[in-house]
Amino acid sequence: MSKDFILQIQKRVISLLRSNEKNTKISLSLLIKDTCSEVSRLVACWIISADPKAETMIAKGKDVLGRRNFCHDVLLVVKDNVVSIIDPTIWQIYPKKKSIYVGKTHSADTALEVLNKKYDGLWKISETITLDNYPKSEQEKLQKSIF
Repeated sequence: MSKDFILQIQKRVISLLRSNEKNTKISLSLLIKDTCSEVSRLVACWIISADPKAETMIAKGKDVLGRRNFCHDVLLVVKDNVVSIIDPTIWQIYPKKKSIYVGKTHSADTALEVLNKKYDGLWKISETITLDNYPKSEQEKLQKSIF
């Protein structure tokens, strides 16, 4: 995934979060509180709609940052034998981060190791996202549930 494409996705996420006029002055870390599942799945749909050759998976972390029962979802995007780690709600964990891009590896297992080092906790692949299991109607539900 190119840096430009990731930046476009990031801008789209921020635009979605700020689409409600009341949300323009609220910090991103507060806006995205408890929405990592929905936002990650929606972003996965955007990515595979733009690039049908990409595969998307949700990596779910439990006890993230050493906080008992604190879970977080991150997106893994596989294309051309490269796994890009994208955290569309990174501001929930790291409020000062400038990018949703976390890193890249050559396998999902290695990506889970990276997440374990960066976020702590127990990480596993919880779901593969396709447009078959998230058609437009489901994407609309995800978008509405974010607010």
